[in-house]
Amino acid sequence: MRECFLEAVINGTVRSMPNNFLPPAPVDRRGVICLGDALNMRHPLTGAGMTVAFNDVIIIRELLRGIDDLCDYGAMLRASRTFYLRRKLNHSFTINVLSVALYELFAANDGLYMQSLPTLFCLLHFITVRSYA
Repeated sequence: MRECFLEAVINGTVRSMPNNFLPPAPVDRRGVICLGDALNMRHPLTGAGMTVAFNDVIIIRELLRGIDDLCDYGAMLRASRTFYLRRKLNHSFTINVLSVALYELFAANDGLYMQSLPTLFCLLHFITVRSYA
């Protein structure tokens, strides 16, 4: 494998997958509930996947409490769709904004982000406080 990798580097054919953010998409499969980074990922630098997963557990727990039979696909599908909406409106959006901002900050190769660092952190703090208030 090493030889193939080195050959790809020499020939300029190495491809990479961006890993800063992958937007969520509902998973409507019988018996499947995705939480945290299993549903959508953020750059691992931010550690936000676990934060989102913990909040996801709180939302899905509340929704599943109202379902007597977890084999009732219709009820589970309605709960799943409500979950995606609440997740987006509750915490996922804020965490995603923070994640992308931090990724952009640390991926910057010029002084632009470093000059605006105090402003960026004030903005991130404001977004976080407003979201969880």
